[in-house]
Amino acid sequence: MFINKLNQLYKPKRILYYVEAGEAEVCDFYKGNVPEAVAKYANAFGTYDYPGVFFCEGKTVIGIEYRADDARIAYPDDLAALTLPAAFFYSIEVDNEIEPGKDAIIKIYKSIAKDDDAHRAYSDLSVMDDPAVIGVFLDNKKIRILYECRLDADRAQYVIRDEVEHFDSSYLYKTAFCDPITKHYNWNHLV
Repeated sequence: MFINKLNQLYKPKRILYYVEAGEAEVCDFYKGNVPEAVAKYANAFGTYDYPGVFFCEGKTVIGIEYRADDARIAYPDDLAALTLPAAFFYSIEVDNEIEPGKDAIIKIYKSIAKDDDAHRAYSDLSVMDDPAVIGVFLDNKKIRILYECRLDADRAQYVIRDEVEHFDSSYLYKTAFCDPITKHYNWNHLV
């Protein structure tokens, strides 16, 4: 199985409109068949993503997420709804050789957690054992998976607000003079 580790992603509070899905409906989704009750809302104003399979609150559903509390949006009135809190996600792409179920996805992410690569220059995420939300989307003959993670550290807010006092001097030194990927000295250090 090919796994392409994409990136971290933040999703604000949103509303998931959905239909309940059993194993047969999930297998059909993986084959590219989205229930018409959900598919008709794809690409509507206010949607966050394409229709997907969601594992949340102990349920397996097929649905689509909408931006919350926007008077300009015509929200679906024929689907069940669930408000999802803001969260960080770790995004990967896999080929079609994946079992259609939550257990297979958790197994993949436990393997990813061993690599310890959910860290970025300004934020650190941890892969959770039992995330509140997992989203699965079909994307150009690949499967894109968003797995909710725990935010361990967020230094981006300090960068945005120019609050350098929140960084210790060794962190600032390493950021200025070391490459974040190779950990070797960079051009600034050479100069």
